[in-house]
Amino acid sequence: MKESTQSGFKENEIKDMDTQLPSSRREIEEDMLEQICLIANAGAEITVKELCSRMDMTRREVNFYLKQMSAHGYIAREFDRFSENIWLHITEDESSFELMKKENESLSQNLWYKDPEKGWIQAEEKMENPWIPSSVFKFSTRCQDPIIEGTALIAFTRKGEKPVDWNSRELDVHIWKSER
Repeated sequence: MKESTQSGFKENEIKDMDTQLPSSRREIEEDMLEQICLIANAGAEITVKELCSRMDMTRREVNFYLKQMSAHGYIAREFDRFSENIWLHITEDESSFELMKKENESLSQNLWYKDPEKGWIQAEEKMENPWIPSSVFKFSTRCQDPIIEGTALIAFTRKGEKPVDWNSRELDVHIWKSER
């Protein structure tokens, strides 16, 4: 009589197989976005070479995913035209955020914001910079946190085009509370 034997797999072989399972394209894009954020937060320059090293990918693979991420709105090259510092203008009647264009930058596209009640509205330009009313932002605060965070939907379009929701981006602003 023949004895039945268990499969020849060992526990460590199963663990090795688990780490080698292919990820979906979306998971890879999310992993790459996380690496881009880590590099940026460390104050280092984001390069294809660095991403190749961190993601264990070829240049061709990294470039493919960067193009996909750009097409999906993960990477907004339009933001490169603006300073990361913006101005909050407050008057008695209203308040607005002024996005500061970098020197010698001109906008070849229109900037729109989404008003929750009125829909898409093209941003007004004052002093050659786009202004977005603070009323379209959703603000949140946390106890003991000196930062007020606001988010709004924006979109960039070619001249004469209207924005669509699937091609919008989230604009995050941080307002630091003073201790006065």
